[in-house]
Amino acid sequence: MFFDLKEISKKAGDVLDTIEKFSTEQDINGHSLEQEIADHKITKKLDGGAIVTPTSFVNFISPDNWLSGKVSYVSVNALQSETNALGDLKLSTGRAEDGRFSRAMTVNGTSAECYEMDTCEYMEWLDLIALGNSSGNYESLKGILCSNLTTKIYMDDLRVGFNGKTPAAFTDPKANPNGEDVAPGWHEVARKASEGKQIISDPLTLGNGGDFSGVDELAQYVIENKIPAAYQNDPRLVVMVGAGLAAAERLHLFHTASGAGDKEAASAWGSTIAGRFAFVAPFMPGKRIVVTTLSNLLINVIKGSYRIEFNIDSMNKKLNMRAWRHQGYGLADVDLYAGVDEDAITYNP
Repeated sequence: MFFDLKEISKKAGDVLDTIEKFSTEQDINGHSLEQEIADHKITKKLDGGAIVTPTSFVNFISPDNWLSGKVSYVSVNALQSETNALGDLKLSTGRAEDGRFSRAMTVNGTSAECYEMDTCEYMEWLDLIALGNSSGNYESLKGILCSNLTTKIYMDDLRVGFNGKTPAAFTDPKANPNGEDVAPGWHEVARKASEGKQIISDPLTLGNGGDFSGVDELAQYVIENKIPAAYQNDPRLVVMVGAGLAAAERLHLFHTASGAGDKEAASAWGSTIAGRFAFVAPFMPGKRIVVTTLSNLLINVIKGSYRIEFNIDSMNKKLNMRAWRHQGYGLADVDLYAGVDEDAITYNP
């Protein structure tokens, strides 16, 4: 976890301390609190007793998706030229004819380019008061506000990591809803660092009459031709596919199934691809396929640049929740990342 627990808890708590809480029985502007909550659509946030049940603050701000917990957040220096990762997966055990067997430890990494990033959401004043009245639990309310911010950070970090292409001076979320203009993500880092060798961008066809019979064959081709031999059978190697490609492959398998066994296999497809653990990666472009290890995916943060902010904007009557930092994406080992561009794949049903 890269957040300072004390810092984020204190800053959220300092803001809440300035708010006068109403009792849950008190009306606001002549309306019942329940109606105010319904009008401002906060009901979903209160379902299941999540607010009133005492919960560890750490649990509130821990990532609620398993992939964010697998990505490595790395603290880098402002002038650091690249991210260093010690060691590799090559064999380091044996015997030598002359003296002791040994091999040099490798130091890998990619350029540690970081960019200013500002994650921010705000809550209208009346929504905040209604939420505070309904919670009846100071610590839970604080945890929920912090959780909202940290969840957005974790999700956006993945979104940009899979979709980022170029860093624009000023981003346009309407034109680039997946953060394509925030920072170069892992795919683009691999393309640049390998001079395009690790990314297949030439057009290819999957399915009937195509270059590959399906996703499994394509994934195996990527592994055999783009991943070094010493890494190809490492159990940590995973296959990530976009949702569109996964859906097309499963539909194709169902259409070509000739019996109950084939249909059962089609239903189970996706948990393993080409004999490796596989999953549909969140936010990944629909037809992209990537082979790597999860520990290979890095998010670099310049040391000391991370700032969490909670503040009441009295002029605009809202609570701002933001995280400001200088951050970028990297790979521990470029050779351990290989993929196919989403625009390169055509699927024949």
